[in-house]
Formats: sequence, structure tokens, C-alpha cells
Amino acid sequence: NSIAFEIVTEFGCAHDGLLASNLGKKASTNLGAIHDAFGLIAKEGRKYGLTTVIATQRPRDVPQDVLSQLGALFVHRLTNDRDRETIERACGDLDRSAAAFIPSLSQGEAIIVGPDLPAPLPIRMKAPEKGQQPESHGPNYQKFWG
Repeated sequence: NSIAFEIVTEFGCAHDGLLASNLGKKASTNLGAIHDAFGLIAKEGRKYGLTTVIATQRPRDVPQDVLSQLGALFVHRLTNDRDRETIERACGDLDRSAAAFIPSLSQGEAIIVGPDLPAPLPIRMKAPEKGQQPESHGPNYQKFWG
């Protein structure tokens, strides 16, 4: 009897861990090795049931070989052109027309893209319970300028 299980590894704010400026002087000299390790975890880990989840607000700062090894991307609102282009390159089945609405996604909205999906799948996250909601709203310009 064998036991099968999945392991999920999550790298929050992956862009911070993969930037030379954030790694310190000594570590930045080994940046290639760090990028190779992330790519190896994402690529080889799948063979053994390891799922890699990378959360980033700046996909342009995550190495392309790492992004290309991910099975699915949950893409929230991106307004930076370089970030959108990075997502388009990482997910070959995301065309420009599908990527065009990424900047207009609202808070709590995302699209899922990946090779197992026939088309980008729009989703809406369930809002947290009252009292559990983050204070992450932007400024209310209309209140002051209205």
C-alpha cells in the first residue's frame, strides 16, 4: 500500500526573494544559483507531487523560467505594461485581447490562466467576513474632490 499526497510550497512576495537588491551583497553574487534553485523546485518538484505557488505583485521581477513552470496563474489587476507582457509570455495561451482587461479588474477579481484551461477563467474572491477585512482600499478622492 502506497500513500499518495500532494505538497504545496508557497513563496509569498516572490519578487522580493528573487531580486539582487533585496538579497544582500553576498547573496546577490549568487543570484544565478538562487534563480536556478527556484526554477528547479518549480520544474522538478511536479514529478514528485510538489505544487509551487508563487505570489507576487511584480511578475516582471520573477525569472521567466520560473513563471513558465507554473501550472496555473491567478492574475489580479496589473496596470504595469511590463507585468502584463510578462504574464502573456509566461502563459502562451493568453492573447493580447484577453490580457487587455487585466488592468480593469476590480478588488477581489482575478483570472486564472494555464494549460489545463481552454480559456482564461474570470473569478471573484469571496469577501472576508466582517471584522476580518483588510484595510487595503485606496484613497477616496471623490470624498475630498467631489
